[in-house]
Amino acid sequence: MVLEEEFTLERRKCESGITCQSHKKSKASKKRSHLLVGDSVVRDVNLGKDTEVLKEVRCLPGATASRDKKCILKIVKNASKDCDVDAVIHIGTNDLSQKDVLSVQKDFQSLGYELSNMGC
Repeated sequence: MVLEEEFTLERRKCESGITCQSHKKSKASKKRSHLLVGDSVVRDVNLGKDTEVLKEVRCLPGATASRDKKCILKIVKNASKDCDVDAVIHIGTNDLSQKDVLSVQKDFQSLGYELSNMGC
């Protein structure tokens, strides 16, 4: 008989108006994690029902690569403490409305460099 693992949907208000949605395993240790961090576009994204993977969606309304770099790195670092993380960062639409393309490119390269140094 297969023992079903219970999942809870947790919504909480994070610092600076950041909303967070996570699906956490209540039993068994986590081994792998899918993390989606992004602007308001990702707010209601559902990462599926795979019971073997911890899933987390973090929404940073109005996120930009330059302004929210530290916050994004902190979220990824915290998520990767106990397990391997597959992270998807979805930001940029707000960057393009405020800066020229070359500046945005440099901001994204810097963020990507930091993420790769973290092992992502």
